[in-house]
Amino acid sequence: MRRTSAVAGVMAVLAPLLLAGASGASATTNGSLTVTTLDRNGTSVSAQVEVYNTSTHDFRIIDSGKATSLPDGTYEAVTVFQNAASPYAEIVAGHTVTVSGTVKTTFDGRQGRPVNVSLSPDPGSGYDHEVVGYVCTADNGPDAMGGWADPGEFYVIPSTNKAYELAYGAVYEPTVTSGGDLYLNSAMHTGGLPSGVSATLSRSGLTAIHVSARSGPDSGDVMFSVDSTPASGDFCPTYVNQFQFQRTLPNYFTVHGPAGPWQVSQDGHDFIYDEFHTYKAGQTTSLTLGHAAWGPMGRLPYTWYHHLYLGSVNFFADPADGRHIIRFAFPKREQTLLEAAARLRELV
Repeated sequence: MRRTSAVAGVMAVLAPLLLAGASGASATTNGSLTVTTLDRNGTSVSAQVEVYNTSTHDFRIIDSGKATSLPDGTYEAVTVFQNAASPYAEIVAGHTVTVSGTVKTTFDGRQGRPVNVSLSPDPGSGYDHEVVGYVCTADNGPDAMGGWADPGEFYVIPSTNKAYELAYGAVYEPTVTSGGDLYLNSAMHTGGLPSGVSATLSRSGLTAIHVSARSGPDSGDVMFSVDSTPASGDFCPTYVNQFQFQRTLPNYFTVHGPAGPWQVSQDGHDFIYDEFHTYKAGQTTSLTLGHAAWGPMGRLPYTWYHHLYLGSVNFFADPADGRHIIRFAFPKREQTLLEAAARLRELV
């Protein structure tokens, strides 16, 4: 199995960490929670579990199979784990547990039901087809975990608890990594976790973002990221609606995805990114990354209380607006300039 859209998995772990310290009043007593994760064969496997106290807003990532001391309270818990016999299979789940004293709970992968998602019409030969899914909490809490797998190897453990929801989708990426278009469509199951999914999502109505990435200020191998942001208040679809893939400049490709806000960025010698823009269903938009002509930004050096400030970001920018995109670059040579600026401030 080849998967280049790794950003979704990274975000699921890193984004909630921003809230890890946002706990409220501490509970007066501590209990312990032990989470057991069993794969499709009933074998105990290791996994990480995100737990979130709905009253104190205490968020933690704990390891399965180990007793963890937690303040007494009610916790939302979500996890993703693999199958020991088939390490590319993914199992996602979520349930609520009340910690008071010594508590043990189990996520049993044998209860998992398959999530099968495809696109119609099928993009055809020359594409890798994968299923992606994330379990989230309906209150937009920080706990959200998921992954991706080949068709027939992605499972969700059903739950009638309306505190949880499932974002799922089908991704088609070119088998040859040198070029080609990318396809994604997704959907949501709210009000609990489904007893499996069998869905064929239509390609009609997708938005198309055609990217021309030139060898302008950058060259060689670069990493492209195409990310979404919520059009509404639900963050869960954003974990599914993401791409990350490597190409060699110059390169040309089209990303076909659900209508809504998207951002395109390129990370190589420079970091080039745009703002989020809303793309309509059925619309085709052309973006150009890496115009040949670059110039300084309009920000001038200034002094403030006997300190000289040169600015730390966006020294150079693409002067063209590219219709729907604003591009900035962070050249590596800026580090030398920043060090020089710091030295100047010490001398002033």
